[in-house]
Amino acid sequence: MCVKKVGRIIGIGTVMIFLSSVTTCSTVPPRETRDTKEIHKIPFRAGLYISPDFLNYTYKKSAETGDGRKFVTTACEVGEFLRNGSERLVRNIFQEAIILSSKDDAKTQNVDVVLSPEIQSVDVVKPLLTGGGWPLPEPHIKALFITKWTVTDQNGIVKWVGTYEGEGKVGTGSSLLLYWFTGGKKSCECVQLAIEDQFGKALEGITSSNWWVTNNK
Repeated sequence: MCVKKVGRIIGIGTVMIFLSSVTTCSTVPPRETRDTKEIHKIPFRAGLYISPDFLNYTYKKSAETGDGRKFVTTACEVGEFLRNGSERLVRNIFQEAIILSSKDDAKTQNVDVVLSPEIQSVDVVKPLLTGGGWPLPEPHIKALFITKWTVTDQNGIVKWVGTYEGEGKVGTGSSLLLYWFTGGKKSCECVQLAIEDQFGKALEGITSSNWWVTNNK
């Protein structure tokens, strides 16, 4: 993840503070999604196919200079995190789960169903003030991460589709000046929380639906 901030000069009283161009780079570390409640697994042999677009996804936020030039202010590499969460999700839901390198492997691996995630949209709004009154509440960043999960059979016939919206919120701290330096990292943390929330909702949605009963032979 790379965050670049354009330098500026800020006057505080008679003191002038110069903020030079700041660039920090890191990658969102892979980690497990939140713990899930114990569920009765669906008695299927399921294959998980993750497309290159999903696996290599990077959230990018851009800004525009006065002369119309655009530059990336935030870049969050979350592909590995998405992969780990997807694999854990499928293993939590189905009696048996395998990872497919291609949808064509569904028949050779003799799976009952194939699950495929697809990112629909990602949005980060920052910073926001919540509540009211005095003292002023802490501003926060809000992220929305929407993913569509499609279940097909070996032949690619769609058996079920579900779309889930994950939400994440991260406080920026009371100082918006501090946010100038840490906003990119906090945005990526917020996106990660939204992804976790999406996985939780997808698990509940897939297991609570009876699609697998009607498709169970």
